[in-house]
Amino acid sequence: MTTKRLRSWILAFVPLIIATIVFLYLTYKGVESINDFDYQKIVAIALSINWIVIGNILPKLKPNGLVGIRTPWTVASENNWYKTHRLGGKIAVITGIVSGLMCLFVFSGEIGIWVSLVSSIFMFVPIVIYSYLLYKSEG
Repeated sequence: MTTKRLRSWILAFVPLIIATIVFLYLTYKGVESINDFDYQKIVAIALSINWIVIGNILPKLKPNGLVGIRTPWTVASENNWYKTHRLGGKIAVITGIVSGLMCLFVFSGEIGIWVSLVSSIFMFVPIVIYSYLLYKSEG
């Protein structure tokens, strides 16, 4: 699938996904008025959805100078680039799913935003460590 075609699919489905999440949230909470709506929770869930989308794109990226997990080790080796992005994609999808479900069912909006942000930061630690260890093993 070309990048242009992939981008058009993403742009087509993101509003649908967000509308579905809003509907499920309103149904789950039994919100009777728009004033009772927790916008922060939707922002936290949208952050999580972004990680799911990015996680699906990462393994398909070719080495480039603009987009991707750009550590000194991934830039130095094409093999390292592909393996790191494959792992990074899996971790990003898992992070997005777990933080999204936690934000939807467990935490309030303000805490949910922090959960999404902190999980986003911590997801990069194993990716960078993996990239470094792979670089050292390639020698």
